[in-house]
Amino acid sequence: MRSPLFALLLVTASLTACHHGAPKAMSQPANADDVRFLEGAWVDQGGVAVSFALINDVPTLTQATDTDGEQFIVAPPRWDRKGAYHFIYTVPSTGYVVDQTVVGYDGESVPVFWDNKHGSGFDMLTRASGRASGMVQHEVLSEPPANAMDARFLVGRWYDGGGSAYDFVMNNDQPMLKRVVDSDGEEFDVQPATWDELGRYIFTYIVPSTEYVVRQTVAGYDGETVSIDWENDNNSGTDVLVREQ
Repeated sequence: MRSPLFALLLVTASLTACHHGAPKAMSQPANADDVRFLEGAWVDQGGVAVSFALINDVPTLTQATDTDGEQFIVAPPRWDRKGAYHFIYTVPSTGYVVDQTVVGYDGESVPVFWDNKHGSGFDMLTRASGRASGMVQHEVLSEPPANAMDARFLVGRWYDGGGSAYDFVMNNDQPMLKRVVDSDGEEFDVQPATWDELGRYIFTYIVPSTEYVVRQTVAGYDGETVSIDWENDNNSGTDVLVREQ
């Protein structure tokens, strides 16, 4: 990972953006920076909380949440021709597509260069403490609220980052978690679906070997993967479900 002085990064990246435009994003090249340090939860200077999970050994943005609770729509990771890592999200309320480039890492914070169609500049990510991704406690509802998300896309089989398999079926026009099996073959005890007051779908199960109650909230869907916030009796974090091929 490159580690020049931040001031030099500021000048260099600003000149690049002004004279050449933002570098074209591409799939992971051979010279891609090792940015696995991004795994976990971070907060930018404006209070936006972002969370990354390692998927196929690549850090992937799984959630971005504004200080007012607005959930941004996350996109798959990209790289530019110099191997710099980009993470991208769309702000639903404005339609802005925000592209952020990782330009350094000092062991505690990550300077990034951001740009959208209305501006560009620098920001700094600092690692979050406490609950992952700045999660906020939400009221849990046993019946879908009027603003309930349409989560029918969940029907089928999915795998999380740890290899657990999830099977969803339709029940009374709502997706229902039917079965969860860990990568070691342990079958979990599934619980009825719930929702939070934001309308997000929640699926829950109990792990018999540990007696942990694991609650997973659907935070986003990009047509191929499902980003989730999870929590149990001792911890919390984010993960991504990938549909069985």
